This record gives sequence, structure tokens and C-alpha cells, in this order.
Amino acid sequence: MKVGKLVLRLANEHQDWTNQQIADEVRRQIPGTKTTPASVSSIKSVAKRAVPGASKPNAEDTPKRLRKAAARYKSMAIGNAQNGLVRNLLGRLGEHSFTQVDWERVRDDIFGNRCAYCGEADRLEMEHAIPINMEKLGEHHLGNLVPACKRCNSDKGNKDYAEFLADQPERKKAIDAHMARSRYRPLRRNGLLVRALLRAAHEETRALAERYANLLRELDEQIDREPSRTDS
Repeated sequence: MKVGKLVLRLANEHQDWTNQQIADEVRRQIPGTKTTPASVSSIKSVAKRAVPGASKPNAEDTPKRLRKAAARYKSMAIGNAQNGLVRNLLGRLGEHSFTQVDWERVRDDIFGNRCAYCGEADRLEMEHAIPINMEKLGEHHLGNLVPACKRCNSDKGNKDYAEFLADQPERKKAIDAHMARSRYRPLRRNGLLVRALLRAAHEETRALAERYANLLRELDEQIDREPSRTDS
């Protein structure tokens, strides 16, 4: 299946998904593709412009499913909760624990209070070398934390450190050594099983949210709302 068709199908089937979620799923289904949130956005835009005579539909012309999917402006998408659960679960694997002092030792003593990716010393942030998501399976482990400047953190995006530092082997080796010292071993064995469990949790979160949303909607129909001041 071509990337463009898959992006549009996923966007249609999962209308509350972010471009990042769509990009992640495309890369999962089509290994080797370089799909990014920006390319997903571009594909969507091209598809919209390609529809001849397209105009903004009124409420009567819009299918019920589409009206329901049109979330309130700035409301939290269920995808945020799903991704948050995945991050929470990956962050709780194993018995590893560390303190702020441990993190500061990594930042200051191991990386010299400089960005692990470019060596800059400005506006450093705590960054996961291997992203905590369903594709990369990074963990909130001291060995997976490195200091990063805002620019590198943004440029790295959803890549792991090995991808991001492909042309900087010495900086990659420094992070490898940090992981080894901290006894952090990235998830590789049983990765498929871990992803399957996380995907199940991901879908259960959606189902649970829909269940309670329906219950709240039913309850809302029976609630006497307090009149606003403008009603008096």
C-alpha cells in the first residue's frame, strides 16, 4: 500500500488521531518509510485541494459520524490520553529508580553540562535518547536520559539517538557508554509482545473513554443546569 493512501485511510478511520500518531502507524505498517507529522499534514492538504468543488458542508449535509468526530476547539483528543498511558507504562517497567541528584550527575559530570547531541551549553532539557512510544519502546530510565538543547530536542523529534547521530559516531559512543554504565538495556527481545500489550492498552483506553462519555451524555440529559446570570 502506498504511503499517501494509507495516511488518508488512517486519517479517515481515526479522526481524533494526531499527525504524529498517523506517522507512527504508517512507519509500523510500511517499514522503512520516513513518514513524519509534517509529511502527513502535507498529504492531507493536497487531498483537500484535490477535491473538485469542495466547500464547507453544513450540519445537515455532514454525516453523523463526521459531526461526532469534529471535536470542540482546543479540547483534549483521546489520542493524548492513549499516548500518555503508553508513556506511563513504559516509564514503570522494571524496578529501576533514580533521584534528581542522579540526573544532575549525568547532566553535569558525564556530559559536562552540555547537549549530548551538539555540545552546546544553552537551555538544556532532560531528553530520552530512545523515545518513549510504541515504536521505539524507550523507558524512563536514568541510562536513557541525556541533556539536550532545545534545538536538538526539537530536531530529533521521534528519532532515537542512533538515528539522529548517524553522522556523529563519537557522540553516539558517549551515549552508548552512558547506557552501559547505568545498566540500561533497550527493549529488543520480546519487542513484538511488548508492542502488542501496549496496543491493547491503547485501544482499551479509547473504549473506556467512549463508554464513560456515553454514560456522562446520558446523565447530562437528566441534569438541571443552573441558569446563567444572563438568563435572569
